Amino acid sequence: MRIGEFSRRVGVPIPTIKYYLRQGLLSPGSLTSPNQATYGPHHEHRLRLVRALNGLGGVPLARVRAVLKEMTAPDATTLGVLRALREHETEPDQKPGPDYDRARTAVLESFARRGWRTSPDAPEVRKLIATVLASRSLGHAELATAALNAYAEASEHTARGEARYIAQGRDPRDRAERLVMAALLGDALQASVRRLALEEAVRTTRAPGGSV
Repeated sequence: MRIGEFSRRVGVPIPTIKYYLRQGLLSPGSLTSPNQATYGPHHEHRLRLVRALNGLGGVPLARVRAVLKEMTAPDATTLGVLRALREHETEPDQKPGPDYDRARTAVLESFARRGWRTSPDAPEVRKLIATVLASRSLGHAELATAALNAYAEASEHTARGEARYIAQGRDPRDRAERLVMAALLGDALQASVRRLALEEAVRTTRAPGGSV
């Protein structure tokens, strides 16, 4: 298909497609003349993947290229792709001190009780520590502790299903893409469903004064 049809099929403007081509996020089309090229299903799939990473996942385009490179490498591994995804995360600004140490201990002990082999320096761990610190500083320490344990338990169940889906991939590249989709869609689905569930729970839970 020509670039016009390609644009209509994926719902992406032609200038954006050309920008992705210049940035190496899409491979060049097959030239039919000096100024014309055609694009196939693999271009469409790749473009939808770029949009999912950047849109749903919030991965900057500069980092998308690195993630795609890791995903399509001949020796692609799911852990390697996870590391590439993590590298775009913004590290929270945290100052060491007694409060930080207590929050860090609470987070790591929660994982240790579950038998998780989690690196204490993982970006997700640092974000959790920052969240616990913020909750405590605002007087909501109980919520942070309860939520951390509840989310860990629920996430274990969800992650086991996602891991089975990833393992069914036909080759390393397919498994790498399945992992990216599980990570991105999982985050988006979990956030949306949890907020809807919270809205419903608040609606049906009466406060001490009788209001909802």
